[in-house]
Amino acid sequence: MRAVLRLFSSRRGFLSGLAAVMPAVFLGRPRQLQAARADVKDLLSQLELESLRSGRPRRSLGFKCSGSGEEFVLRTQTDGTQRSVCVLNETGKFIWDACDGEHTIDEISKRVHETFLVTQRQAHIDLLGFLWTLKARGAIQ
Repeated sequence: MRAVLRLFSSRRGFLSGLAAVMPAVFLGRPRQLQAARADVKDLLSQLELESLRSGRPRRSLGFKCSGSGEEFVLRTQTDGTQRSVCVLNETGKFIWDACDGEHTIDEISKRVHETFLVTQRQAHIDLLGFLWTLKARGAIQ
C-alpha cells in the first residue's frame, strides 16, 4: 500500500489515500493499524511539503535569531522563558532572513545558488530540507 500512497501529491490525492487507509485504522489488527498510521503520517508529510513548495515562507512570531560570525542561535520565547531551537550557520541565517513572506521558494533557492556557489538543484533540495526542519519546529509558517 505504501508505494501506491506515495504517488499522491495533491490534496485530492491525500484525501483518496486517507480513504484507502481508514478501513485498516478502524478494522485492522495491530500490525495493520501501525502500517496504516505510518501511511497517514507519510500523506500528511507530503501535504506539508506541497504547501512549502507553493508558499512564501514567513518567520513565526516569537522566534529570534542572534549571534555573529559563523554561528547563530535560533530561539523562541514563550511565557517569559527563552529556549534554543537550533544553531544556524551562515547559510541557515541567510535563509532565515529570506523567510519574510515576500520571497517564494524558487527565489530563495536562486539566491542561495548565487550566493553560496552551489548548483541550483542542490540549493533547492537543501532549502526544502532546511525549511521542512524549521516548519516542524514551528519557526516558519
